[in-house]
Amino acid sequence: MLNKCRGYGFRVFSSEEAGVVWHEFQFLKEVYYRTSIVGPQPVFVHDCLHWLTSDGNVLAFDTKSSTGQATIINLPREVLHVYLNDPMYGAINFMFDAVLELVRGVLTLVCSFKKFIVIFCYDYVSRKWKVSYTLPNFKPDLVGRVGGPASPICFDGEKLFIFGRYRAAPRTGYLYEYVLEMKTYKKVGEVFNMHSAIFFSWEPTLARIPKTELPPYKVHSKHFPEITATLDELRCLIANKPRVDHVTKTP
Repeated sequence: MLNKCRGYGFRVFSSEEAGVVWHEFQFLKEVYYRTSIVGPQPVFVHDCLHWLTSDGNVLAFDTKSSTGQATIINLPREVLHVYLNDPMYGAINFMFDAVLELVRGVLTLVCSFKKFIVIFCYDYVSRKWKVSYTLPNFKPDLVGRVGGPASPICFDGEKLFIFGRYRAAPRTGYLYEYVLEMKTYKKVGEVFNMHSAIFFSWEPTLARIPKTELPPYKVHSKHFPEITATLDELRCLIANKPRVDHVTKTP
């Protein structure tokens, strides 16, 4: 974020240009001074990097644009016009109660409210959020890091993982899994330091990996002793056993 809340700045590394080349871009927009980026990593889809912000909006940066084009995707209108006035939902802290994901090629926002967990999908054609799932928040007594509802961690289209703690044991965190098809929750793990736990979902790299076909090689019998010795040494290292050298007597 730029100084004095004037917008956002980006530094982009180009691997297609000779040398170490960084390009700097600025997205000038008035930003509330307490707004910050949520989550450790962005979501890449439609050639854009997406960051969830603490005000519920999504910052999108076009990686294919030579001018560094960026835009703001506004938060789902239901959050402001419906859920805030409904006691079953209520207010939401996007820093802890929401997570931005890529689910089956679709930009997805998971929001944890008081009684329900709502999953939104973004339609790039209509440029609107749509509700795809509404799930029960199965344990109202399971709270997040700052006392709100349990925090969503990741969603892959079939399973939702949430993380929370009980008031009686504030430091121990519990990871639960919800399977959409079974409509059931189950505990899958514990974290002994609730406040220092950080979760990462696997994301593919943006870099292209060249596919290089190796030329065919012929192995001659004269190389067999060296190959056997090397494999034997690797086997000893894996088994953590001392290597025993064998001496072959030749007539």
